[in-house]
Amino acid sequence: MGRLCRFALFALEEMFDWVRKFNPYDLYSKGASKPKMQEIRPYYDDSIAEFFPEKIDW
Repeated sequence: MGRLCRFALFALEEMFDWVRKFNPYDLYSKGASKPKMQEIRPYYDDSIAEFFPEKIDW
């Protein structure tokens, strides 16, 4: 195995350490049921309105 491949594996493992640390706080994917979109949509709509313009020019 080459040095670059070993470095890549090390970097991935380091990244997965952070993913594992975050997992206990991932509220939406840990529940037995899917989130109710009607309940959580206002939060996301407000966040999108705060950080994005009303019209996005693609």
